[in-house]
Amino acid sequence: MLVELLLPLTAYHWLALGILLLVLETLGFAGFLIGASIASIIVGGSMFVIDINWHEQLSMFAVLSVIFTVIYWKLFRNYNETVKDNDMLNNRTAQFVGNTYPIEIAIVNGYGKIKIGDALWKVKCDVDMEAGSRVEVTGSDGMTLLVK
Repeated sequence: MLVELLLPLTAYHWLALGILLLVLETLGFAGFLIGASIASIIVGGSMFVIDINWHEQLSMFAVLSVIFTVIYWKLFRNYNETVKDNDMLNNRTAQFVGNTYPIEIAIVNGYGKIKIGDALWKVKCDVDMEAGSRVEVTGSDGMTLLVK
């Protein structure tokens, strides 16, 4: 029964499998399907040139899948480890820590505002300060910047 299903494998079946595996890879399989999709496309392409029976097709696919998967992981594993995420990418207040800015609206009763870019940010400080004084951002409490 299984042999009867495998006998009509054509180059188009392998090419379709390769494309399907590439589409599935885009859904987030982290490179696991790239080797198999390349192997499938090579098997399909080689069938246009030479006549290969089904067990040679499957053997060729299995061996090439392992080879291309290992090559992919050897080449790109180091690349993926060296790329570091920017920890402050989605933490805007952390990006301002250590920088100094002029006070836009005077700090009264511990609160005031500074202008960073085109936005006014609420700041909290232990002492009252005049507008125009420069303060250093030392941290944040939610969306309020802590300054000294």
